[in-house]
Amino acid sequence: MTEKSEQSFETIVQKHQAGDLSGAMAGYRALLEKHPEDPEILRLLGVALLQSGAVDRAIEHFEKAISADPQNAAARCNLGSALRSVERVEEARGAFEAALALNPNLAEAHNNLGALAAQTGDRGEAETHYRKAAELAPESAPAHANLAALLLQNGDAASAVTHAELAVRADP
Repeated sequence: MTEKSEQSFETIVQKHQAGDLSGAMAGYRALLEKHPEDPEILRLLGVALLQSGAVDRAIEHFEKAISADPQNAAARCNLGSALRSVERVEEARGAFEAALALNPNLAEAHNNLGALAAQTGDRGEAETHYRKAAELAPESAPAHANLAALLLQNGDAASAVTHAELAVRADP
């Protein structure tokens, strides 16, 4: 991207982070007119679409991002999140596992695999993935909150409180 479009990209990402989904989506679409195969722009547009509830369109953009860059672990993880949101559990699991094959330290993929395992009743696998997510991203409120909830269900109230406190510290 040119310097000017990079600056525009930063502005668009700031809009997205501030919650201006429509402004961010419009900006990403404008950038895609100039850079139609840019995997990061495709992925971020997919994230904004997913956040706005347009799951099918989000899935399309994540798949395009993966096509443009098959090594894009973040796009695979985002695809898994979109698939999970429409209860396509096995496809979601495959996307999260593919993301981890590319980047074993992707905390979000571990957290999502933990959620899938918990959803299907495999508490042991859920705990393993939640712990790994919390280890890789100690500032991740979702990883600690999910681990806290699971530990409480498993009867380990003391550890659950510890992780609940870490979750609150991460996202007061």
